[in-house]
Amino acid sequence: MVNDTKEAISEATHDLSLDVKSQTSETEQLDANISQKSESEGSKIEEPHQDEDDGGVSEEELDDGEVKDEVMDDDDTKTLLWSILDSVVTEGTFATGNQLPDAFPPSLLRVDGVGRIAFPLCPEQAVTLKAACSISPFGRGHDTVIDTNVRRSVEAPADKVHLSPAWTAAVNQLAIDACEKLDLSFAVDAHLYKQLLYEAGDFFLEHQDTEKEPGMFGTLLVQLPAEHTGGHLDTRCIIVLSLPTCTTPWRP
Repeated sequence: MVNDTKEAISEATHDLSLDVKSQTSETEQLDANISQKSESEGSKIEEPHQDEDDGGVSEEELDDGEVKDEVMDDDDTKTLLWSILDSVVTEGTFATGNQLPDAFPPSLLRVDGVGRIAFPLCPEQAVTLKAACSISPFGRGHDTVIDTNVRRSVEAPADKVHLSPAWTAAVNQLAIDACEKLDLSFAVDAHLYKQLLYEAGDFFLEHQDTEKEPGMFGTLLVQLPAEHTGGHLDTRCIIVLSLPTCTTPWRP
């Protein structure tokens, strides 16, 4: 998924970001990562098939004793991959969102160095919160960099952000509900990743979220109540097939 956070107009917004794992949560916007809950299964190693008549392996052998492997060329590989993708039938979408339900428990959010966060976030406490945060970096290749021409916001890491048990359970239920709309049937957990604060004019240019931990497959953003106007989030889906000699974009 590719995200494009447009600049917020007026006062600060804050969100929680969480990583959604197939059962494992992290991202005032709450940023969370989504990942799949899976059980480990033992690996099985199969012995090569032996020809009962002569004891040789059931593959063509070269004169020098090396086994000749059957290799698919790039065109065959692309054809196979597109065939698999085209065969997928789903009623889900690649992204979903909604307002928090009325029954959502009151937020009990504390940040180290700030204390309990009042909602809606007021400009005065936003200043205190910003002082306890650091500039948000982003991934560029294998590096983590800071470039305010690409991303301008501040953040508090998960180990400085504390949620009540009731809120943690409610956020996990949000992840479960979202996955139903995505037509995903496996169990998931949302792991807190960071708290973000966007002031007036802050932004994050188009980017693609990267895997933060094993099993992560998505990101859950929870926008917390704050006095602000404007700002929006764009999402779009793109699938890139990287082969030795080609890069094929997703066909709508």
